[in-house]
Amino acid sequence: MSFLDLFRQLRPLRHDDQTKLESIGKHLSSEEQDIIYAAYRQRKLAIHFPTFGTGVVTDEAFPQLHLLAAGSHLEELAASINAKVRSKVEHKLFHRIADHPLHLSALLAPHLRIPAAKEAILLQIFSRERFHILLAGDTGAEQQLLHDAAALAPRASAAAFSRKKAAGAVFSALQQADQGLCCLSGLQHLNNSEQAALASAMEKGEAHPRGKPTLDARIKVLAAVSPRKSLAAEALPISAPLLRAFSLIFFLKKGKEDIPDAGQLSAADLALFQDFARFASSVSVQFPSALEHEVLAFVERLQKKSRLSHPHLISAVISMAQALSRMHLADKVGKSELRQAMDIMEQSLAVQNVSAASRSR
Repeated sequence: MSFLDLFRQLRPLRHDDQTKLESIGKHLSSEEQDIIYAAYRQRKLAIHFPTFGTGVVTDEAFPQLHLLAAGSHLEELAASINAKVRSKVEHKLFHRIADHPLHLSALLAPHLRIPAAKEAILLQIFSRERFHILLAGDTGAEQQLLHDAAALAPRASAAAFSRKKAAGAVFSALQQADQGLCCLSGLQHLNNSEQAALASAMEKGEAHPRGKPTLDARIKVLAAVSPRKSLAAEALPISAPLLRAFSLIFFLKKGKEDIPDAGQLSAADLALFQDFARFASSVSVQFPSALEHEVLAFVERLQKKSRLSHPHLISAVISMAQALSRMHLADKVGKSELRQAMDIMEQSLAVQNVSAASRSR
């Protein structure tokens, strides 16, 4: 140890330095504390406080070590400590998110107010089970929701069909989204055989391109279609089999105010959302048999005003309740999660007015 290092080692610490060391010290073993405290006194490293959070979760400041000498023998230890501290803070934020998980829906087109549609899409992203959502309208909000959902989902593909681009693009999108979210817009431009292939993939989890091997397509579909005239299921320009493959349909109607252009998701929002999605995905959620009668009674009532498939409605409401419980980091569906899922599904049958939110991205 040089004389200068010895002097720095013995000099009294300022209050600010002591506070910084205490903030990192609580995450360290005794041995690590000795090494880091000595290196800090010798000015071989600094401590800074980046923030970690999203637009819907309060930022959390946490200590990180920054080496002041390149190639230092401390490099490996500092990297290990930084990763450990970040992981602890991340888990703290995850449990804060889990207290009010539906708040994350604000990251989907946050400048637009369509709460039920956003919450349904959020649950679809977090669902292990497959269910499918259709957005019907020509407001511009449909494309923004698909864009943000594809960005947020840990695994996703996106395709926009037009009169000039449909053939072949369906199977490519399905294959890319295997075991993830498949975001498709312009369903009205698919011909009958393409619609049939899409419906089959949604039902069976596999696609059958003509003259080619079967493709795995274990997908959740989030799609958009422009109605011909009115906002009603019978006015949608898609085949009956394809319509029946969807579990929820949201009819979107533009309000009086203009819909603002979409912004970009911040890197921090995107990273934390996906980290939380991966963390929550490890939670296996059971659906209690005691709640099955509530689902059946709800679907029987819903079926009277819906043209959607009875089995699909049952499966979807259970999947949504499980996804919400997973976001709560709970291993069993409770009555509260089930009722919230049923409420979102019931709202999907009503026309949703799209309006600008007061908060922008």
